[in-house]
Amino acid sequence: MCFKHVFITADPTYAARAFDMDVIDYLVKPVFPDRFKKAVQKAIDYLKFSTSEAEQSYLTFKSDYKLNRVLLDDIQWIEGFREHIKIITRFKQYLVLQRLSDFMNKNGELGFVRIQKSYIVRKKDIVSIGAQSVQVKGGKQLPIGRTYKDLLK
Repeated sequence: MCFKHVFITADPTYAARAFDMDVIDYLVKPVFPDRFKKAVQKAIDYLKFSTSEAEQSYLTFKSDYKLNRVLLDDIQWIEGFREHIKIITRFKQYLVLQRLSDFMNKNGELGFVRIQKSYIVRKKDIVSIGAQSVQVKGGKQLPIGRTYKDLLK
């Protein structure tokens, strides 16, 4: 389980960096009781949301200032763009502030495998493996990197 934080500080200049670290909330002193209660409720909601039943069948992440929970079976592939990843599902695409390598370190045990420098898929969703591409469920062809091809055997 990944621990999240609520920052309380007198210096507001670090707020943007704190949210880059994926904090739940950032409070600037003086902290008023209503605002503190709101931050505590956010933390409680996050814990309930991320540790609920069948945790392994869902992926939980922040995108568009919201906490999202997506069924693993709905994910078609994940594409990396420097500091961001795009999670492509059957219904929607999500842009997440996270490196592809960090995603793999955190979620590799969920059956994800890297097939190329910029692509991750769930191994069970691979329909066929060609010389230069992988076909995933839904029919999409994704490029396969030479260095990653051995991981698919």
